[in-house]
Amino acid sequence: MNTPSRSKRRQRRFQKNNEVIVIDSDSDAEEEDNRKPAAKPSSAKNHPFCISLLESTDEENERRSPNLPSSKRNKRKLDRREAEDRELAERLQKEEKMAARKASSCGRRAEKEMTKSSDGKAVLAVQEIIALVTTAKQKFITSNPSLQRYCVEAVTIDDMVYFAKNMLDLQEEFMQKQINGYIDTGYHYTDQRNMANIRTHGLMTAAERQTSNVRAAPKGAVFGDGIYTANNGTHFRHFGDVGLIVGRLHGKAVRAAGFLDPRQTVDANTIIGDKRMSGIGMNNHQWPNDCKQHEYVLRSSKQCLPMIRFDQAIRNHKDGKECIRFIKRSLQQILDRLFNNGLQRVDVKNVPSFTPPQFSATAALAGMPPFIPPPNFGMPFNPAVS
Repeated sequence: MNTPSRSKRRQRRFQKNNEVIVIDSDSDAEEEDNRKPAAKPSSAKNHPFCISLLESTDEENERRSPNLPSSKRNKRKLDRREAEDRELAERLQKEEKMAARKASSCGRRAEKEMTKSSDGKAVLAVQEIIALVTTAKQKFITSNPSLQRYCVEAVTIDDMVYFAKNMLDLQEEFMQKQINGYIDTGYHYTDQRNMANIRTHGLMTAAERQTSNVRAAPKGAVFGDGIYTANNGTHFRHFGDVGLIVGRLHGKAVRAAGFLDPRQTVDANTIIGDKRMSGIGMNNHQWPNDCKQHEYVLRSSKQCLPMIRFDQAIRNHKDGKECIRFIKRSLQQILDRLFNNGLQRVDVKNVPSFTPPQFSATAALAGMPPFIPPPNFGMPFNPAVS
């Protein structure tokens, strides 16, 4: 039986008018032969037309629809470009977030490695201190014209890293000897003319200044040679026009009431003194609860880290006082996180007390001559070091 060839069958279809030929590029020859043409009214000119089942682009649609208004064509192009721009923006934003997370992760790993050494912790602390100054200025000074004439800044940068490392090394030494290594913050007031030496050498005891040939006018030493600091930033600010917020490593401390006899050797790193107290019968019940007039005398420059300097006159303003308090609180948080590592502050009433020899019965029996209090006894403390 003779079967008409495929080409002949197609030829007969094309000879008919008023019919629609459907072309599907995905169908095979047999499906094409068996498919019935879709009936549809022909065009006015009796020419067959095709319906494509293939996807077409906007450009192809525009070519097939030459009579489409230009405004619609432009809108299609604009929508397409906006979609492409959104897709690009989303992709870039995603890549940026991934890069930021990666950098943050690398930064945290690097910071964690730095906290394993005294050098690394010193660098991190100084970086945070510098950032803190910027934050404090933006929060309290930039928008307050009455405070803009006052100076608030880091004491130094490179040398502060050196001072901080010395303190951390001494802290480690204390802890190896089972001595508490907690570091807190305090105030020290000095004169502007001493700032150049402080930036270079730090705060020093009289003995250290003499050894290093650093000149500074002595201002008295009721509780012996040392770096005099205070908890309160108001009571002692008249001793200098420049205030410093310092870190203090107490180490082994003793309390001294009234004054300290310079003839007596004291086995301590820090003297906590209060001129309002008498050494006779002093006990924890008599020791004042408020520490506003306590003087913390650090007996080594390595125990003191000068961090922030400020014009003491800024404390005449309410906002200025709040600015300094904010800095001091924030500095303590930095020290707790990077230096103290869970160490706890020692309650001053748990610090052993030291009785001056003139009040000691043992000293009287030994025939020691009476001790004459210094001329400024009973007056607010005068820092030995500026």
